[in-house]
Amino acid sequence: MNANAVQQEITIPIMHCFDNNYVIPAAVSFYSMLENANKEYCYKLFVLHNDITYQSQIKLTQIVHGFPNASIEFIDMTDSFKDIWESFQFIGHYSKEVL
Repeated sequence: MNANAVQQEITIPIMHCFDNNYVIPAAVSFYSMLENANKEYCYKLFVLHNDITYQSQIKLTQIVHGFPNASIEFIDMTDSFKDIWESFQFIGHYSKEVL
């Protein structure tokens, strides 16, 4: 088996956490990252969120599916960590997605 065949089977997982307010920057980031990524590897993008609209998910999926070596999965974290988040004394300008 040659080295290239082994590399093509390697999938690199990449996790992102953001809300619907950051869909446009995420789209730019995804495109730039995948455009400049090593084409010999596969990339699996995970997006942890609590409010990314279905329409935005479709748009992000279309961008990622433009690259044959990449895929995307959205994971709804709506009530995850809710009790921990509510227990924080100082939240400032941070959103729950940071947790």
